[in-house]
Amino acid sequence: MPTVADDPLELLAHVAHLYYKRSLTQAEIARQIGVSRSSISRMLAEAAERGIVEIRINYPTHRDDGLEARLQERARGRRAAVLGHGERGRRRVGEGQGALPALACAREVHVVRVLPRVGDLDAVEPVAEDAVASLERADETLRGRIELVAGDLTARDLGLGDRRDAIAREVREIYHLAAVYDLAVPREVGMAINVEGTRHLLDFAKRCDRLERHQYVSTCYVSGKYPGIFREQDLEVGQSFNNYYEETKYLAEVLVRDAAEAGMPTTVYRPAIVVGDSKTGATQKYDGPYFVIRYLLKQPEGFAVAPLAGDPHRTRLNVVPRDYVVDAIAYLSGEAKSLGKTYQLAAPRPATIADLVQRIGEATGRRLVTVRLPPDFARWALSNVKPVRRFLDMPGELVAYFVHPTFYTTHVAEEDLAGTGIAPTPLEDMLPQMVEFVKAHPEISSNAMI
Repeated sequence: MPTVADDPLELLAHVAHLYYKRSLTQAEIARQIGVSRSSISRMLAEAAERGIVEIRINYPTHRDDGLEARLQERARGRRAAVLGHGERGRRRVGEGQGALPALACAREVHVVRVLPRVGDLDAVEPVAEDAVASLERADETLRGRIELVAGDLTARDLGLGDRRDAIAREVREIYHLAAVYDLAVPREVGMAINVEGTRHLLDFAKRCDRLERHQYVSTCYVSGKYPGIFREQDLEVGQSFNNYYEETKYLAEVLVRDAAEAGMPTTVYRPAIVVGDSKTGATQKYDGPYFVIRYLLKQPEGFAVAPLAGDPHRTRLNVVPRDYVVDAIAYLSGEAKSLGKTYQLAAPRPATIADLVQRIGEATGRRLVTVRLPPDFARWALSNVKPVRRFLDMPGELVAYFVHPTFYTTHVAEEDLAGTGIAPTPLEDMLPQMVEFVKAHPEISSNAMI
């Protein structure tokens, strides 16, 4: 009787079933089948290419006017509009790391085409039209030169149908910022947006004969749990991952690097944990150190108990403000010297967890009594004990980033940004603004971003 191994397509389907339906990791599947983990990654990619795996998710659209303004200000000869997508209700769009979809941006041509996800067009169209009006108000020369094209990042043809090739002939630059940013993202969602969405956009980019640059936004956390120094040029270092967000962003960047090695003109940007504006503390989502700020603000003034996982003097939390990330991408994307490079937009000297928590205590007016907890216990308690999670108001997935074993080099970014004044503000200088913003805006949530 023939076995799965006798039929290549059956094998691809079997691997996809183990990965998507039974939620086995790639390493577990590799051990079960007797091949390398990289082989499993390639099999999953081939399963998608052959149509064995098809995932579709519908999201409405939102815009990021802060990035629009900075890109337009920096780009001069280029024109840019930025749209995002988010699931109504639980998920919402935000600025910063991996929160935006693909952007096709032309250099010194007449049309900008933006590709959001087709969903409820009644909800999408007013947002898109408002984005165009905002750009036209900021620059009269744009009036009548921007065309919005409804698309679908999760569709193989980007939802463009028979218009795809005509649009591709005009595109000279693509900004790809699409991602689901959710540490607890289900594998299916992460694969649909982060991996297959990237594959579809790369396929589109290959059709753009006039393409001058593919600007791709990744994340520092493609490193997974790699112990030690992770350089800009590093990617496949045998790392394991804390969650499917990290893994799917890693798989997406592997696709991007493969395309770059095959000749696609590409620049990759890897932000660290992105917080609010360095001057105002403003943010659209409370994440990272904001969890600690909110927790301490709930404590009575005076002394406060601060649970800490692992050894807080040995691990560091790498945090950068959103304006640094946006300004860095806006500048570097307009420079010829950035072609072919990967930039880790991270703090070169991040604070230790002990120092970070102490400074947050000072900024919130609390004197801290720290309690050390084993990381696995802290993660379990936050994930499974409802009173603990309700009191601390932190997800269990966050613990991994307070015991993170990776240090990120930033030499490439520092060198190419030298003399521009674009540099990450130290976290201690931002904390007072961040604390005041949290006090003034209790309505903002920590919900996942798309």
